[in-house]
Amino acid sequence: MGLELVTQNSKWVKWIPFVVMMWATLQAFQSQAPDFRVFYQAANEVGLGHSAEIYSSPAIHDRFLYAPGFAWLMIPFSWMNYSVALGLWCLIKAAVLGVAVREYGAVGFFALLWIVRPLGIDFRYGQVNSLILGVSVWALVSHFNRKSTARESFLKFFLLGMCAMTKIFPLSLLVVPWLPVQLQSGIGIKKVRWERWGGLTGVAFVLLLPFAFVGVESAITLHQNWFLALIDKGLPLDSHNQSFTAFLHRYFSGVPTHVISEGPVPLQMGRAWLSSSALASLSIAWSLMALGGLLAVLLVLHDLSPLTAVALLLGLMTLPSHLVWKPYFVFLFPAVAQALRLAQTPWRKLLMLVVFIGLNLSGFDWMGRIWGPRLESASIFLWVEVLLLIVWARWSVTRGRSDERLLRLPE
Repeated sequence: MGLELVTQNSKWVKWIPFVVMMWATLQAFQSQAPDFRVFYQAANEVGLGHSAEIYSSPAIHDRFLYAPGFAWLMIPFSWMNYSVALGLWCLIKAAVLGVAVREYGAVGFFALLWIVRPLGIDFRYGQVNSLILGVSVWALVSHFNRKSTARESFLKFFLLGMCAMTKIFPLSLLVVPWLPVQLQSGIGIKKVRWERWGGLTGVAFVLLLPFAFVGVESAITLHQNWFLALIDKGLPLDSHNQSFTAFLHRYFSGVPTHVISEGPVPLQMGRAWLSSSALASLSIAWSLMALGGLLAVLLVLHDLSPLTAVALLLGLMTLPSHLVWKPYFVFLFPAVAQALRLAQTPWRKLLMLVVFIGLNLSGFDWMGRIWGPRLESASIFLWVEVLLLIVWARWSVTRGRSDERLLRLPE
């Protein structure tokens, strides 16, 4: 039985998004969302006129690693009690993410369950990834919808530009309206131009916001400090980092791995099988290959169905990075939704079960203190993502463009 039919015949299924969002919000309040507290404290420092210290202030309990303009955007939250601000933050994220769920119809409800662990981590720490996911889906799906007005297109890409400037890796999504094939796709040059201006304006807004409050010299210094903070972050090798580069170092450099839940004593996961130069070469090769895949998708974007294009762009977006935290895997939501729609045979359902287990049941609570740290150190989330993208792409080849009808596009 297809998931759409199950959803139509079972009213309880439609409560899945509400229950998941309530559970995720409860996670945030139980942990007090330490990353959101960083945003809150940085905004408070800016509001008090201490903007020069946001990347080094002892009043901020962890490092602030976002664009300085983001601290100004968060100022309204600093005017509230922390609990009220956190509740509003979770409500905004849930509402924006609800937009993404709505675009994917019935299977979107079930896709939330497949990413529930990274989503829960995102809310528990108060991060911005689920917010970026919702905005990205909203903007990119709207790009393919010819009924979207120029004003709507500008607004959606303006928000996407703000997200991209804040966290950097969504910048690749802003390339979409600039592709030469736009004029051949029938989307319309006027709409594309508004999308271009929207993206550029969103980036400029976050970039230039500090200039309006602290002047040119101080704003330039702030941006320099931001880049230095990103560089100083280096390559985190603790098991939370699910990147390919971190996996190589943990298992092939001989360096012990720090597992946060296991305390300060690192665990030995592998041996010194490869030299530092070999590790660096493999890491660069992976990043180039991932970037090549993203570029290939951009080049054939309008030969794909809209939902397939969005899923591939978001799925490939973080792969080139040397730093991929577990909450980043919320960006698999579109690919999971598409794969669930095509998983109609026992073999495909089994593969989706493997994906579910890898994303949600590979932690210490399920795998124990022996296998849990080793699976996490092996970047299990990364390999599940690669598996999902490969098998779903293969399924999509046989399906063709038939899922385009699922977008509310005019004929």
